[in-house]
Amino acid sequence: MNKELEDYYVERFKMFETKGWKDLMEDLRRAVDSTNRLDGVTVDTLMFKQGELSVLRWMLSLKEMSETVFDELTTPKDEPEE
Repeated sequence: MNKELEDYYVERFKMFETKGWKDLMEDLRRAVDSTNRLDGVTVDTLMFKQGELSVLRWMLSLKEMSETVFDELTTPKDEPEE
């Protein structure tokens, strides 16, 4: 992994440990709970709600996705047997 990419992940992981990030995740969980309802939804607003939920869920999974990709990038690959 090159230095620039490594620095990117180091800074991202630092961000995940901050109180601000943890507070944001709690706010997003509450937003998902309130958005993930069909009360008062019309055909016109359904697609908007789907997009909202997609973004909220992406943000909530960012830490796990980043850890998975980082692990894949830093795990040595097995040498093929000859």
